[in-house]
Amino acid sequence: VTMIVAKDLASNKMGNHWALRIEAAFTLWKACEQFGPKYPALRATVLKNLYEAIGEDKPLTTVFGGLVGISMFGARPVDAFVLPSAKTMWEKWSISDQNTNSSSTTTTTTTKEDIFQCQQALLDALGVSLRGQRGGGGGGSPTSPNDNNTNNNGVSMTELSETF
Repeated sequence: VTMIVAKDLASNKMGNHWALRIEAAFTLWKACEQFGPKYPALRATVLKNLYEAIGEDKPLTTVFGGLVGISMFGARPVDAFVLPSAKTMWEKWSISDQNTNSSSTTTTTTTKEDIFQCQQALLDALGVSLRGQRGGGGGGSPTSPNDNNTNNNGVSMTELSETF
């Protein structure tokens, strides 16, 4: 879990810590698949840690890891843990991105990269959710949209598509 959600994985950000986080998330998901039947609380514990990683006060690198990790577990965890705060996260990152446009420092470049990676991870998570709702896989059990085209958390799919 640390490899997925740690703020910094190396002393410099020049290495591809994004790929490392993705690989670690896949490995964690695989471990849960393999050892989950023997340790029934494993999946829930892992998902709890990943959910905590996407909190408002967390660094962007940690949020990225949490989003990628939750997405590995399929549509149901994405629907439960990511969708309720997806719009808020996107809007916060958009404002942060606009604020960094006025400066040209290395810190700003790093921040812009962090924002971009988090936005991509969020879009990927939404894709997992949408594929699951349409019965096209995406891990977990697919869910069906209800009559008014909202997910289980009351988020309108139209609202999501307009926001993203």
